[in-house]
Amino acid sequence: MSKSRTIEQIFDSYLQSLAPVRRPGTMYQYRGTLNGFLRFLKQNHPEVYKLSQLRRDPHILGWLSTKASFRTCTRIHQLYDLRKCFRDLSDEGRYGIKENLIVRRDFPHQDKYLPRPLAPEDDLLICDQLRKKGTVEATALLLMRVTGLRVGECLNLAVDCLRDLGDQQWAIRVPLGKMHTERLIPMDEQGRGLIERLQDLRNRAPAQARKSSLFLLMREDGSRPSYGRVATTLRKAVRKAHCSASRITTHQMRHTFASEMLRGGASLPAVKTLLGHTKIEMTMRYVEVSQVDLQREYSSARVKLANLYQPPNRGIPHEKSTHPHLSALHCIADAMHFLEMHRRGLNDSKLQITIQRLINRLTKVSSRLKQLNPPGPAEG
Repeated sequence: MSKSRTIEQIFDSYLQSLAPVRRPGTMYQYRGTLNGFLRFLKQNHPEVYKLSQLRRDPHILGWLSTKASFRTCTRIHQLYDLRKCFRDLSDEGRYGIKENLIVRRDFPHQDKYLPRPLAPEDDLLICDQLRKKGTVEATALLLMRVTGLRVGECLNLAVDCLRDLGDQQWAIRVPLGKMHTERLIPMDEQGRGLIERLQDLRNRAPAQARKSSLFLLMREDGSRPSYGRVATTLRKAVRKAHCSASRITTHQMRHTFASEMLRGGASLPAVKTLLGHTKIEMTMRYVEVSQVDLQREYSSARVKLANLYQPPNRGIPHEKSTHPHLSALHCIADAMHFLEMHRRGLNDSKLQITIQRLINRLTKVSSRLKQLNPPGPAEG
């Protein structure tokens, strides 16, 4: 009986089975992918009405060719969705689905965008404009700036999100968000002041609205601020601040926070936890933003390394207490040391080889000098 069902009916049953265990947004994505694939089949291969008729070429490859103009992340998501559907239905063993309809090479390489923190001068100007604005949306943006919250996490903060950890230590509890995880973010006086400001703004809303909502962010009319309102508030602040960058997004508040933490000396694992990342590779992208700081740290380390390998100051040997050939050995050793330190700092491989040959020659000269019989004590 199941074999007589059309692909459309099978997909519809599959989506119904997923609905209880998937979020509405995830189901919207699955439904869009499967419906788009069905439209492609109806328009280009109307003779296909059973899953067992599907072939990699021309059905899957033809569908992929229609996605060439899509963003890379969209193509990857749709490939994952369709492949999962085929695998889940194939596990049931009732539809005769062919293997390897979608293979690994079909997935494009995901674009890796570097984080875009705000320029220091833009950061100061925008924050100053947001403080002057003083609305719920403006205060939420400032809170995102000092905590690294995603905009969705900030909008979903609970009324009791501020936690007293004792010994004058405070943190805010971030609800389940993009990565399906909760976390506590440490708070300083500035962050606590922003939370108190949001609570004061919430108290201006009607009592009935406050009782019926558990969310911290609330407008004076009792409604919750939306992502669109937050983004609009940021755009207006950018225009008034006359920033060097014309287009600034809400997520750049998060990028700026992460870059600031790294520049302040926070470790990568600590920043990973603060941002709520599930993989350290996601946090590693922020290191590339701090290239200027890395160059400074590199130069400082090189100076420390050079000082660490400084040869001892032997001074000028007394002509009566030390024989000339021993003084020559000391000078050759010093010269070899400085040449080696210079060679390590070069980027030119040919020049490194030339200096290494000079060091080898000095090594042979030093070896010959050591073979000489040391003279007896100088006569008084």
